[in-house]
Amino acid sequence: MKWKKVLLSAAAALILTLQSAGAAYASQPSVPHASAVSSSESVSAADPAVSDASETGSSDTSSSEYTEGEEDMTYMGMTMQDSDSASEFNLHGSAAKSTATIRSSSCKTLNGIDVSHWQGTINWKKVAAAGIQFAVIKATGRGCYKSSKGALYTDGKFAANMKGAISAGIPVGVYCFSAAITEAEAIAEANYTCDKIAGYNVSLPVFIDYEYENNSEKEYRLNNGASVRTRTNIIDAFCRTVAARGYTPGVYANDSLLASTVDGASLAKKYTMWVASHSPAIHYYSGVYDMWQYSSKGTVDGISSGSSTDLDYWYKPASSSNSTTAMYRLYNPFSGEHFYTANRSERNHLREIGWEYEGVAWYAPTGGTEVYRLYNPNAGDHHYTANAAEKDYLVTVGWRYEGVGWYSADSDGTPLYRDYNPNAVSGAHNYTTSESEHETLIQKGWRAEGIGWYGI
Repeated sequence: MKWKKVLLSAAAALILTLQSAGAAYASQPSVPHASAVSSSESVSAADPAVSDASETGSSDTSSSEYTEGEEDMTYMGMTMQDSDSASEFNLHGSAAKSTATIRSSSCKTLNGIDVSHWQGTINWKKVAAAGIQFAVIKATGRGCYKSSKGALYTDGKFAANMKGAISAGIPVGVYCFSAAITEAEAIAEANYTCDKIAGYNVSLPVFIDYEYENNSEKEYRLNNGASVRTRTNIIDAFCRTVAARGYTPGVYANDSLLASTVDGASLAKKYTMWVASHSPAIHYYSGVYDMWQYSSKGTVDGISSGSSTDLDYWYKPASSSNSTTAMYRLYNPFSGEHFYTANRSERNHLREIGWEYEGVAWYAPTGGTEVYRLYNPNAGDHHYTANAAEKDYLVTVGWRYEGVGWYSADSDGTPLYRDYNPNAVSGAHNYTTSESEHETLIQKGWRAEGIGWYGI
């Protein structure tokens, strides 16, 4: 049977042409506000957050030793518009030409809000009846002044808002008002936030709210002259930590910041993007996005504290659901193989027998293009492919077909880079959403084989 082993080895290196990674995006659909939701916009807009004028405590990176900052309810404002928003807000006017593109070419547009303690006590049943279909709730933050100790805190209405929204049947995500100036601080913020949301059904992303103005608000920590790369790495560290904790990570920022202060385009390749632009359209950022905060001056039934409310659209992919499938990644230190599975029992068993768990690698849709899983009984290696012809060929040369492992999103989703190690027998292929990991492997002699499939 030597010929079969030769074919098996050859099959491990087989590179079949994959579908090109082109992306098609929809223009912004015309969706009216829910009848009980209204918006008016002026030049001055602000995202509600809590500052730390009188906080105490430290920013220890240990998730079990955080000191809560005292919340001084100072209003933290940030201007996100320019002169084209001075007139009455008109989402569907002739000037509404966006520089950005919705990620999914086939999506549903859902009406949502984002809230914090600034909205006071919310009647979530009325909010649901008003037509609100999702909510992003402030969970945590860090003291934002340069003169502060940068302590972490929990929003004063976090627990009440989470319980109320979930009880009313509204899907929720959360955000952390970040003031991280190092990757270590961002990791601490992510762990702190994930600790706080444990036990809640968080079906939307955990966002890092990253706000910065280049020529104003000089008293804030983030206005420290850091480079685009440094800021981008800080956001990436938060998101990677959130993913490792089993949640979907996301990035919130205004369109100007995403265009000039951080590398928004690269972040959009890996994470859910929530863009703030309180103008007729997003007109600085030119990447893809999943959510749009289009107003900070909305009124919603059930919120009657006197404070205005942020209004958002979520362009939900038509094939997705509120809960996606977490894909776990494990590493065998003896064979060098990386293994991917959606099965928690399988993940737990492999950990028990010595595999190293490396966290959630990506999130897969619950339907779409099938990704096949195969096993090489001679090399002890697994292989994954969305190419039916490749799957069929490997079966003819002795690989065992183990069924559909998961599903791929459309080509406008998050790419999983496929790389091949010509010097390995087991663990010859690696799949990752990380561009840096992909590029590092190529530098070390791996061969780029394109994109294996797409996540959400």
